[in-house]
Amino acid sequence: MTKHKVDHDAIREKMRHNGQDPECWKEFYDDWAGKYDAVFESVNWITSKTCRIAELMAKHVPLDNKVLDVACGTGLSGENLRKVGFTKVDGHDISMTSIEVAKEKVYEGKPIYDNFKTGLIAADKKIDDIPDHYYDSVTCSGAINQDHIRVGDALTEFHRIVKPNGYAVFTAKSHAEVPFLSTIEDMMQEKKIELISAERQIYHTEGGFNHYCYCCVIKMVPVYN
Repeated sequence: MTKHKVDHDAIREKMRHNGQDPECWKEFYDDWAGKYDAVFESVNWITSKTCRIAELMAKHVPLDNKVLDVACGTGLSGENLRKVGFTKVDGHDISMTSIEVAKEKVYEGKPIYDNFKTGLIAADKKIDDIPDHYYDSVTCSGAINQDHIRVGDALTEFHRIVKPNGYAVFTAKSHAEVPFLSTIEDMMQEKKIELISAERQIYHTEGGFNHYCYCCVIKMVPVYN
């Protein structure tokens, strides 16, 4: 892998200015796609949580499930899903440049992802080309936070596209704890989901300090009419 000089200050400044504008984030990830893996692995931003999410998926989800890797980026999360044994994995992202990088990645001679989806997940948006209850399970590493995909928007879309009794396994950044917990509680009271587990893990390390996230396992509750 080509080595890149990591300018963490530039990354933080760009992220700070992006705010909640999806077009800014799309531009950010399009720009960083070619060096994303090297840059973010240098601060353990990706590897620890994607490995843990893959482990939790393998613990709860049959390996022959049809899985959607939401906000897959350049495919680091998909690589870990393949390594633990998943055989049917599609990728999703808003950055087409990142998707092009992910298309080039293979594991044991086969592409990491079978198909790709794109589109925003937001309060008034869904992934239009995914029918209801199409996937057995979904996973998402690193994108559920106050700037990217809001917790409530993510869980609403996961509930739509995942089959009853399927799973969503994802990270939620710790500073989103309050909306995360209240959203989980609301959806549990509505009998839409069951919280299987939520464990605190290191999200990334910077300046000698650890930042944390929750690695969550959610089961979709069947709706009986």
